[in-house]
Amino acid sequence: MVMVLSNVCVEDNFLCIDGKKVFLFCGEVHYFRVPKGLWLDRLLKAKRAGLNCIASYIAWNWHEPVENALLFGDSSLNSPYESSAFSRDLESYIKLVKQLGMYFIARPGPYICSEWDSGGHPNWLYQKVSALRSLDEGYTRYVEKWYSTVLPVIERYSLPSGGPIVLLQIENEYFWGDVPYLLKLYETARRYVRSLPIVTNEDWHVEGTPIINTIDDYPIPWSTQGFDNKVRSYVKTQPGMLKMFMELEGGWFTSFGGPMPTNRGSFPAEWTEILIKSAIGMGVNGVSIYMFHGGTNPGYYTGKYITTSYDYEAPIREWGELSKRYYTIKRIALLVKTLNDFIARTRPVEGAVRATTRGVDVFTRIADDGAALVVLRNLGETPRFTRLVYSGDVYPLYTSVRVAERNAKIVLLNYRIADTPFKVVYTSSEPLMLLRNGGDNVLIVYGDVLEVGEMAIEAPSIAIEHLLGVELLGVENSRAVLRYAHGGEDRVAVLRSGESRLHVVIISRERADRTWYIDEVEKPFALVSNVYFIGKASGSSNATSLQLELDEKSCGTITIVSFNPIASADVGGKPARVERVIGPMYRLYLGECYRGEEAAKVSVDAVWRVSEEPLPQEALVIEPKAPLETVGMLFNGYATYRIEFELPDEVYRGLSNRVLYVSYFNDYATVLLNGVPLGAGYHSLEVDASRALRPGRNTLDVVLESTGHTNDGIVYIPSGIAGDIYLEKVDEVALIGWRYTRVEIPYGRGFSLSMFLQNPKELLNALSDPRTVERAADTTSIDMGAGLYVKTITVRKDGNRFILDLGKVMYGNYYPYPRALVFINKRFVGVYRGPMDVTEHLNDGENELAIAVEWTPLQHCPTLKIYKRIVSGVWKVKLYTRGLEEGWYREAFDDSKWISTPLPIAFENSMGRVVWIRGSFVLEPGRGDVMAPLKLVFNASGVRALLYINGQFLGRYVDEGPQREFYIPETIVKSGVNSIAVMLHVTSYRAYLHSISVEPYSQSLLLSLTISY
Repeated sequence: MVMVLSNVCVEDNFLCIDGKKVFLFCGEVHYFRVPKGLWLDRLLKAKRAGLNCIASYIAWNWHEPVENALLFGDSSLNSPYESSAFSRDLESYIKLVKQLGMYFIARPGPYICSEWDSGGHPNWLYQKVSALRSLDEGYTRYVEKWYSTVLPVIERYSLPSGGPIVLLQIENEYFWGDVPYLLKLYETARRYVRSLPIVTNEDWHVEGTPIINTIDDYPIPWSTQGFDNKVRSYVKTQPGMLKMFMELEGGWFTSFGGPMPTNRGSFPAEWTEILIKSAIGMGVNGVSIYMFHGGTNPGYYTGKYITTSYDYEAPIREWGELSKRYYTIKRIALLVKTLNDFIARTRPVEGAVRATTRGVDVFTRIADDGAALVVLRNLGETPRFTRLVYSGDVYPLYTSVRVAERNAKIVLLNYRIADTPFKVVYTSSEPLMLLRNGGDNVLIVYGDVLEVGEMAIEAPSIAIEHLLGVELLGVENSRAVLRYAHGGEDRVAVLRSGESRLHVVIISRERADRTWYIDEVEKPFALVSNVYFIGKASGSSNATSLQLELDEKSCGTITIVSFNPIASADVGGKPARVERVIGPMYRLYLGECYRGEEAAKVSVDAVWRVSEEPLPQEALVIEPKAPLETVGMLFNGYATYRIEFELPDEVYRGLSNRVLYVSYFNDYATVLLNGVPLGAGYHSLEVDASRALRPGRNTLDVVLESTGHTNDGIVYIPSGIAGDIYLEKVDEVALIGWRYTRVEIPYGRGFSLSMFLQNPKELLNALSDPRTVERAADTTSIDMGAGLYVKTITVRKDGNRFILDLGKVMYGNYYPYPRALVFINKRFVGVYRGPMDVTEHLNDGENELAIAVEWTPLQHCPTLKIYKRIVSGVWKVKLYTRGLEEGWYREAFDDSKWISTPLPIAFENSMGRVVWIRGSFVLEPGRGDVMAPLKLVFNASGVRALLYINGQFLGRYVDEGPQREFYIPETIVKSGVNSIAVMLHVTSYRAYLHSISVEPYSQSLLLSLTISY
């Protein structure tokens, strides 16, 4: 099957560009999470890793945070949560990708997930649309408007139009079906983008439509069964269509209270290697690493409870440092890049190659001429040694193939190098790259130090021209067999057949990690080295200048593979001795390393200025429990409430208790009653207010932080105080003893989850079916996963209020909240978003309560809270706090009248208050050729905080952690004095600010290398 669209097409499961099949090896790098001044650095690092493609979501709410106020370019909102470091200049980002010679995959949603606020939906949309991610008429109308804005940009920069964009993705991870909705998006997109294939991600129900399905996976080390099964199933779908991982695990995110560096701990680089190589071996023809560089979540654009850091433990860390995962991926990507034409003519064939040793999994791709790319996988905890059986032959002849523990290796069998007489019969070492120029061919292979390797090469009249550290086991029948041991020194073998030569360079895995391929010059060349990173390359036909970035391991020999004869070289402006080894191979010694040179001196103020905000007096009067979005307060972050209510003296005296229940808010709040702290917490607060409640007028002051909306983009979780406030608790009933039955929800082509959550007729039918009760099982709580839970409850209303609470959990982003629906007496009450007042749905006497759980990660212990009365009064709300509104974080703000004090500071009577602290640090530049990204290290307890550097928003600190270190982008730091401002939201009766420091993450030395021809 061939689907042709101008000069970009999909053919035989590959993307085809200008008639050539291309393996897309991509990395996800979000322009909105990377400071604009660092785009080039991060993208160049992706290019040097061998990637040929960048993928990025395009977040709708980043560009239209306010309806009809479109932001592209460097413009930003007038908000205390913005930073000028981040940009909305989408077109410049795409142009930069093209400038670097890479392709681009555009992913404009409308839904993107990405641990991003509402999955990219603007907050104003909640008041316009009844069902997101659906065929709801209002939703599709606004999506068409968004598409009409962003898709012309995509078309303008498509590959056929001279840009780098090769794929357009619509929607994201619509696991449940709803093909009509996807087709509506497709038809709308096709009106604007006519020249590119259109894909989606993780909707397997689009089979038989023009939409190409791609997949993602984030498996847990070291279990591959589910991953293998998924890939094998996937490659059988949509025959002929592109087979691609749009997201393959490059790490994971971090949320409040979780561990660092990710919620799932640390991911070994070897696990990433296993996943990529296994996917390639099973027939995947495109991979995008999510994330290749995670970056930083700007402001409050994150999904609920996601940290400011979106480091993701990605190959390129948040502050730009290269991780072990980076070098691991680079080795694979360079192989794919330089052997693209070979890989493009292979297909997966199960069972074609067999390992003689148990515990070695084998995946094989075979070309029509019998050449094979073989992936060997060892999930065991010790190395395994094996030989391979292919078409009746056993390889290698004399030794064995070593597969490192918990790793995977690629080897070649019967691979004929195109347009040459040479055939690689087998390699027991792993190929890194193949470079070619006329009759000269250079094959670089690698292995672990002391690993014995063996290789057989066939060619007519084959001859050995040069051996360095390589043993010749024999030459017969036009076949040469080589044996060697990988080590610290590079080994070389040169074979000749007629006028053609094959140079085999044998190196260690460590050297392979730091081998660099420079392809933005007329004749691409490689440097086998110990160099940490090679950045910009510039020059002419006579010379090439490279910017080296060196760490303490970078010293040593550099083997340069250059088809341009090298005449001389200089390092850091000083001549360097360069010698020709043989043919296109040259050697020079790099004596420079980073040896602890100080990039800069940083000194932080010993004395700080402190001021406490007054409680707000004037604010907007709103209806009780009105979500902030409904009163025009569209931005996540801080809001302050003042709720004034009267408590007649006779009512006060008649109270049986003074328990106050602020039933439902999002997300975190502190509550003061008449100036007395009552408590702090997430989502609801139930406290004894005896110390503060009084007859007559009472004032409730609430400082509330909305951390963002859930990123599923389906269930609307309102910001602000969205539930009633109750007084005088009557009882609390634990709801135990349920009847559970599994109810099949009809996911599939025509199923809309969004519409189902509004009208769950299948569940209503199940509740009315006597057979549902007959097949039900008894269970104590909601502890059996998805399904229908039913129980009978008896109530006496007596004028009381009844509030259903499924348990004190975090409602949002991958936290243990249920996507649940509530039914009472076989009537649908609504989607559970938090504690809900069900009084009007209950009858005196017996009632049937049913909770349908569509998804939940853990058990829940529901309760029914019973209260005597609702607190009614005047509700006022103000967006921001006074300090945020007046700009107490700004660099030029006058804090001269504030109190001066050293750290640490104790806050013993400030719970529920907002306190500001201001200071500075001085940056004294050291050597200009030393790189040293900085971090602010913040140590406090009993507070939440907003952090600012030079008036720019830096990050959000929460007491439960885990983030204590905050990357300071180089683009907002300056030499000399830099201001630090911190807004402290005191959440404990005893809170402390222990220390604030500014420190470097890591340091490296910049040096130039110029090669003259």
